[in-house]
Parts: sequence; C-alpha cells; structure tokens
Amino acid sequence: MCGRSAVIRPVNLILRGGPDKGVALRRARRALGCETVIYVGNDDTDEDAFASAPHGRLLAIRVGPAKVSHARYRLKTQADINSFLQTLLTLRSRQPAPEVRQGGQRPRERA
Repeated sequence: MCGRSAVIRPVNLILRGGPDKGVALRRARRALGCETVIYVGNDDTDEDAFASAPHGRLLAIRVGPAKVSHARYRLKTQADINSFLQTLLTLRSRQPAPEVRQGGQRPRERA
C-alpha cells in the first residue's frame, strides 16, 4: 500500500544505479510514498530486499525453496502468488473505506 490513500500498486524493481534490490526497494518506497510494502521474490537476489525494511513495514514473501531466507513468509510456487493477491483483494473489498476529511487527510486514530 502506498501513501495515505492505501493504494495497491505493484512495482517491478529494476536496478538503476543501486547495488542491490534492497537499495532499489528503499528508493521505490521513498519515491512512491510507501510506508508499508509487500515484496515477493523467488531467488537469492531478492534477499537484500527482504531485509531492507523494519518489521511491520515489509511483508517479505519468498517463492520456492530456500535453505535460509530473510523473508518471513513463503509460497511454494509462482502460481500461489495469484491466489495470495486475490485473497488480499477480497479481504480489502470487505473493509470499510477509510474516512477522509476535506483536503484529503484521514483523521488521526485516538489512543
């Protein structure tokens, strides 16, 4: 989800001047105004991205087998990604729309 409007926006990281996908993911998060992201990867080049954000700000998912991974979650196959994303969209459609004040700002949550 990107920005305050909670837009779901897929991004394919293409390394441009970044030494690894972790750097590319941090740059993409800043450029898109994303506080929280879902990152799905299927090989060792994705490990830097899996480790690039604090817990609670990155849902890191490794696809396929790996002996060790920084990703907290795993999917068995590429085909499982579609099912996972469809489940997220279904759950999101059941959520009430966030309240937005005039000027595009959401009200603060009360403690």
